[in-house]
Amino acid sequence: QQFKNLPFTPDYNQDILVQAMLKWKDQWNMVIFEYDKQLKAYKETQGW
Repeated sequence: QQFKNLPFTPDYNQDILVQAMLKWKDQWNMVIFEYDKQLKAYKETQGW
C-alpha cells in the first residue's frame, strides 16, 4: 500500500497524459482561432 502515491502508478501516468492532451487541445484551438481571424482579415482586404 505504501507505493500507492508514487509516480509510476498507472493512474498517475494517465493523469499526466490527460492533462497534456487537454493543454495541447487548448493551444490547438487558440491556433485555429488565430488562423481563422487572420484569414477573415485577409479576405476582407482582398475584397473576397
